[in-house]
Amino acid sequence: GGGGGGGGSNASIGKRRKPAGSAQALARKSWEEQQREVEAAREEERRAHEERSQAVAAAQRRRAETSAKLKKRTRRGQPVLSNQVDVILQKLGAGSS
Repeated sequence: GGGGGGGGSNASIGKRRKPAGSAQALARKSWEEQQREVEAAREEERRAHEERSQAVAAAQRRRAETSAKLKKRTRRGQPVLSNQVDVILQKLGAGSS
């Protein structure tokens, strides 16, 4: 009697066999979704890095221009006062706005 019942349970397990394709399809769909999220995050990071590097480059250009103005000298070696005043006015304008 017990042997027949055991065979019946094995047969029911065999009937409940899950289709192999659907599990793979679900796993692949999940993996593709994760890959899209990762790629979107990478793209956002690249964009932010590009913006930061452009801002840094612009700041370096501004500093170089200001430095060049302040280094200008007259024939007698005195600083060019118009450049000094321009830089001070720029600082004041940047501070007020």
